[in-house]
Amino acid sequence: MDYPSAYLDGLILQLKELELVFRIEFGLQLYLTWGTLLGAIREGDLIGHDFDIDVAYVSRARSKAGVLRERERIESHFRRFGRVIGTSGPGRFMVAAGPAPSGIVEHGLEIWTSFSTGGSRIRAPLLLPGNG
Repeated sequence: MDYPSAYLDGLILQLKELELVFRIEFGLQLYLTWGTLLGAIREGDLIGHDFDIDVAYVSRARSKAGVLRERERIESHFRRFGRVIGTSGPGRFMVAAGPAPSGIVEHGLEIWTSFSTGGSRIRAPLLLPGNG
């Protein structure tokens, strides 16, 4: 679907605001992942048919329980402001983006948790031990 450039620019602004919250509130840096990263590299833009913006952070925790506690604390922060939408999972949650030109929320900012188990290897949230 083709969205007006002003709307897409607004999504990017919301992403930058989210990045600022992560840096100030939690001391964490976001990075692009999944379809958002693919679009940035392949097209230099958002993928037209993708309805979320995928970002992730690397947890500072070093245990499964610690990673999950940190993620819950972060999600709770956004939940307090009524921003969490959809069903959350142990490795991800989504915050609402602003309404599209149609007047409804068509996009979300999907936040994924990644972590390191001691080396330089970063593991995806779906690979949490005991999570699948």
